[in-house]
Amino acid sequence: MKALLLLIFIAPSISLAYVENVTHGYVNCMACHVSQSGGGVLTDYGRSLSKELMSTWAGWDGIERPLFGAVSNTEAVKIGGNFRTIQTHLKNDNNSQGRNFVMQQNIEVAARYMDLWVVATAGVQGGPSQTPTKNDFLSERHYISWDVTDEIKLRGGKFRRNYGLNDPTHTRLTKSPLGFGSNSESYQLEFSKFSETDEIFLATDFGDINDPKTTTNEKSFLINYARYIEGKSKLGVNYLYGETGASRRNLFGIYSIQKIPNEFYFKGEIDYQQNFSGETKTNLLASTLTFGYQGFKGLLPYFVVDFLQRDLKQHNTRTDLAGLGFQWFPLAHFEFQVEYHKRNDRTPRKVTSDVSWLMFHFYL
Repeated sequence: MKALLLLIFIAPSISLAYVENVTHGYVNCMACHVSQSGGGVLTDYGRSLSKELMSTWAGWDGIERPLFGAVSNTEAVKIGGNFRTIQTHLKNDNNSQGRNFVMQQNIEVAARYMDLWVVATAGVQGGPSQTPTKNDFLSERHYISWDVTDEIKLRGGKFRRNYGLNDPTHTRLTKSPLGFGSNSESYQLEFSKFSETDEIFLATDFGDINDPKTTTNEKSFLINYARYIEGKSKLGVNYLYGETGASRRNLFGIYSIQKIPNEFYFKGEIDYQQNFSGETKTNLLASTLTFGYQGFKGLLPYFVVDFLQRDLKQHNTRTDLAGLGFQWFPLAHFEFQVEYHKRNDRTPRKVTSDVSWLMFHFYL
């Protein structure tokens, strides 16, 4: 139970990426971000969209620029950064507790020279007070990206593996249980190619090169292919093969972001994993399904259903949840997100928890 509480309270570490923008015609993440897979430093166009498309109120001229216009980006240098804090609450038959803590504090700089981008963050580790590395220096991402052509990109360094939905909420059951949760960035070489109809990513992952001898340090290869559908929807498939010193796995997934009539949208992901540890084989199934409404400018209410069974042969390894939430972007630079869900864990007996959290995010 202590491990469950720690996961729930630490996992809501959120990155700046909003895949719902696919339904507005931005199927390619690079319209808004320097990163090929989204998240991190915004382009100037991405900042303008944060004001005109995503915020309830437009504010004043220049509000979308770094620090409300106090700092100006150039063609060669883009500045970003994030401050996030969260209030959490969990209640079940055994526990009732809430916590408030800072999740993230960093700055990010992207510098361009000819066809090369150099991107790096610098900050401190967030998390609850018992987090062992809390307040230690942390660089979540640092990489070099080369625009080989307008369609082909190469990238090397530390960044998030581009598997599945780049959903900003890491509490989803397709995240941490599959190795894509908070602070899961690793050192990779990545190839990506884009066209008007599709995109493909190929990457090899070297794991955490700062601790190469650990038995849990995974090295992997992945492929992520997505097809654009009528310019406002996206359907993708993934495969990842990974090895640690103690196990290996095959991970297969499918994901989708779909525009639905009357300002509704759907985003979902289903993943199946085969894990081999010695002579033992374990099959895992995970999914997340979200239905949302975009009829209110800057306000996105949604309904979410998640499912996870860590071993398909063992019913008592199942977790499921259903809940409601909303994201609100009142002005450029500000975001609030609230979620409440009912969570059922069978580990091995059934434990039903009421889980809620309120996140505040300020980005430079």
